[in-house]
Amino acid sequence: MARKTTATQSAPAANPFLDAPKVATVHSIDSKKKGKQRDEVEIEGLKKVAALKLVADQIKNEADMRAEEVKAKAIEHYVDLMVETGRKPESFVGVEDNASASCEIRKRGSNLSISEETAQKLVASGVSVEKKIKVEQRLVINPNLGNDELVKIKKVLDSNAETKNMQIVMVQPEEFTYVTTENTIDELASTRQRELIAELVEAVASFAVGKYKIDSADPKADALAIIKQLGFL
Repeated sequence: MARKTTATQSAPAANPFLDAPKVATVHSIDSKKKGKQRDEVEIEGLKKVAALKLVADQIKNEADMRAEEVKAKAIEHYVDLMVETGRKPESFVGVEDNASASCEIRKRGSNLSISEETAQKLVASGVSVEKKIKVEQRLVINPNLGNDELVKIKKVLDSNAETKNMQIVMVQPEEFTYVTTENTIDELASTRQRELIAELVEAVASFAVGKYKIDSADPKADALAIIKQLGFL
């Protein structure tokens, strides 16, 4: 009768080349990404458009920056009015010399949520906010239960002992956001606390400055003169 023999496995030999010098990495160049020289074609009027676009971009950037400064001053005036009157102010027209712009204040839309921290500050100061429920709180089957546990659930009518130590039902907390009410701005103004109003007014109100006008015989010429003074032309 033949005897069984057991072969012994020897440990794998260490790679003798692990300490060999490393080959320098070669970075290939994708010929498709190389810059390709394109033909130049003369197009009449291109230079004027290029000049106008360049100046227009510079003017837009400057206008946007200065518009934010004007908006900040309009908001500061609204804060003054809220502290003075204790109620939501009316929109007004901002003026400087013969220029004007509409400065508007509106209740922040219900589609724009207020942070929980801001909502807590408002409520603590007696200012109302609305709690807008997105998902109601409800009981759900524990999503972590596997098939074995679910099979045991089916047996619960036969023997409660099978499930007494299992967490079958879980609570899904409600999901909600805070939004302004029709009274939020008035109530914030009624505090007449400048620091509080200045801190929270942009969280509960929307501001817009627009419809800029220059009232003169030639508004375009006056606008160009102002732009020249700013060094753009």
